[in-house]
Amino acid sequence: MPSVLPAGPYKQITLENGETAPFYLIPFDKNGVCVAPQTRQHLIDGIQAGVFTDIFLFSHGWNNDFAIATTRYDHFLDGYQRMRKEHGLIYRRAVKPIFVGMIWPSTALVSEDEQPPAMAGAGAARGEYLDRLKAIADELKSDQVERFYELAGKDQLTEAEAKELADMLVPLYLAKSDEISSGEAALTAEDVLGIWKAVGMAGARSRPDMASHGDSGGGDFGFVEDNIVPVASPAAAGFLGLPSPRDVIRAFTVWQMKDRAGVVGSKGVGPLLDALLQKHGPKVHLIGHSYGAKIVLSALCYEPKSRPVNSVLLLQPAVSAFCFAQQVPKSSKPGGYAAAPGRTELPILSTFSKNDIPLTQIFHLALRRSEDIGELKIAGGTVPSPYAALGGFGPQGLSTGQVDMRMLSPGLSYDFGNLRVIGLNGDATIDGHGDVSNYSTWWALFCQVNA
Repeated sequence: MPSVLPAGPYKQITLENGETAPFYLIPFDKNGVCVAPQTRQHLIDGIQAGVFTDIFLFSHGWNNDFAIATTRYDHFLDGYQRMRKEHGLIYRRAVKPIFVGMIWPSTALVSEDEQPPAMAGAGAARGEYLDRLKAIADELKSDQVERFYELAGKDQLTEAEAKELADMLVPLYLAKSDEISSGEAALTAEDVLGIWKAVGMAGARSRPDMASHGDSGGGDFGFVEDNIVPVASPAAAGFLGLPSPRDVIRAFTVWQMKDRAGVVGSKGVGPLLDALLQKHGPKVHLIGHSYGAKIVLSALCYEPKSRPVNSVLLLQPAVSAFCFAQQVPKSSKPGGYAAAPGRTELPILSTFSKNDIPLTQIFHLALRRSEDIGELKIAGGTVPSPYAALGGFGPQGLSTGQVDMRMLSPGLSYDFGNLRVIGLNGDATIDGHGDVSNYSTWWALFCQVNA
């Protein structure tokens, strides 16, 4: 691959009929600034030429570097075309597609020659852990950085050290000022300590299960890649003790990347979506996985659009289950994405699965700020908590006639009717948080395009 890609499509996708379609990659930095403006303009010019009928805009989730993100896009698109070819699935109308993949900094990366040497006992993920530390250190005051690295490098924290680290990081948890408050008191260091302990316990419980659920290769929720072995006792898991520095960094990274997804979606992808939704342009289909769902929803809701998108497909979305609600728990306000169902022609399809361990057991513990209830912040089964994840429990807080829960199954026709949101129960077809490219999810997209 050339070190600098020319302006234009990343490559051509071979369709089921043998024709090809362009596949663009549009990269953004952590502030939502497009870092390939010439390619962005090339895409917009191509759309305005009037050749294409359908735009497929994808966003990957957390902890996906360039290679993992493009591999996920390829896997989904290749499988989708294969399904159509194998089953002779023909659209009811002429469709000439163009594919667009978002690339956003969902994990800290360093170049190969900057990687630190492997250290005895550190494990293969040590370099990645240092990357995470640096991403946090970059947001601290300069006189705190050295002490932060010292605390984060310990095997275990004392009570005083854990409190010191919590005091240091609390301002970062609350750093963004454009949040809609639900009236709850701001987090204290003691609150943050409680969250860290809960995440440590949940993470220890979930890791043996996750290993069998297909969340390898850069699992999007970030609890697998550290290669932490199951603990031997409740005390070691954090039930009786303090969180380890790794649990602290893991919990904070959940928070940090969730906010970043909102910023990239609203300030970066939002303006791009505006440009693609020209008055007489092609149909637009939004597809987001994990925190990629927050990106596409933030892009859709940040400002009013000139026209609706055609469809939205959320795959194991790592956002609040109450994000579409007319009124979220503990608040008189609507969910942060309550406007989304009114900005799409077809009902929003959103998958959820009991097999998604991060979104059923960890998400509601790691994200406990008031603005995380109902996804009140845009720029930035039985539901166990008002903080529960959409991809773990399905959409909540919508009135009868607006939402329905269906089974996610290949070949099962979806009667969209007048519904605005459809939760697709993927217990039978989605085995884990990253298992979102299969016949059932490809079929869901086909039903939307062919509606």
